[in-house]
Amino acid sequence: MDDQYDRTAAQSDFAFTDDELGDEAPPPPIDRRQRDRLIELIGLHRAALLKYVRRMLVSAEDAEDIVQESCIRLLRVRDLWRSEREARAVLFKIATN
Repeated sequence: MDDQYDRTAAQSDFAFTDDELGDEAPPPPIDRRQRDRLIELIGLHRAALLKYVRRMLVSAEDAEDIVQESCIRLLRVRDLWRSEREARAVLFKIATN
């Protein structure tokens, strides 16, 4: 089942501009409820994301770095997703880019 979502996420229509993914600006402020939701979503999808990224990279350390960066970027673009399914697709798309 993860493989189905992995392919779906990689083929998603989500596209990000450099402004949305840039490292210049800190993430916007987040309230406790949003933070808890984001932590829960990352916890749910982190293992599948790591497995997905490991297929693309040779180094386990590089894969871990990509997963961590993807989670940070998910926070920065949190206005682009509303549901868990959208968050997963965005997370996998970020990791793919």
